[in-house]
Amino acid sequence: MFGVKGERGYNKYMNIISSELILTVARVILGAVMVYYGLPKVRDLASNNTDFHAMGFSPPWLWGSIVAVNEFVGGLAMVSGLYAEVFAATFGFQMLLGTLWKRFRAGKEFPDYSYDLLAFALCFLIVSFGSGIFALAHGNVAPIALRWDVALLAIVAAIVGMSLSRPKMRQG
Repeated sequence: MFGVKGERGYNKYMNIISSELILTVARVILGAVMVYYGLPKVRDLASNNTDFHAMGFSPPWLWGSIVAVNEFVGGLAMVSGLYAEVFAATFGFQMLLGTLWKRFRAGKEFPDYSYDLLAFALCFLIVSFGSGIFALAHGNVAPIALRWDVALLAIVAAIVGMSLSRPKMRQG
């Protein structure tokens, strides 16, 4: 097909579909999804905080507010390309924590946390390679976020955050 150097049409397609355009599409889609999930949380912070209380996060108002603002404001920033890499890093951490919490604290099955893993992968892509074209401002966090010690610290922080929650398990 196209994509292997030397095949017919390779240069033609690679000039049209650049990696910068692909990063832009990933950034805009991820940002739009974040806004979609963040808007109801921002609109009704009290209900969101109640949800975080039910999940066992303490204090629920703190965690609920952080997640709501991160998703809504961060989503708008990502769509516009305003320091998208920074918000991708914070959202990626949120998705890592969500994955670990759902899997190891709440005992959820893979379909219940696969969204978190996919969102984390998109965040990792944007943090690693940038936010693409048509971005208002770049905030390159890759030199910090892609260091192994920082990555390990993020994983430890996610495990600690997951461990401090006390989820109320659903019966049957």
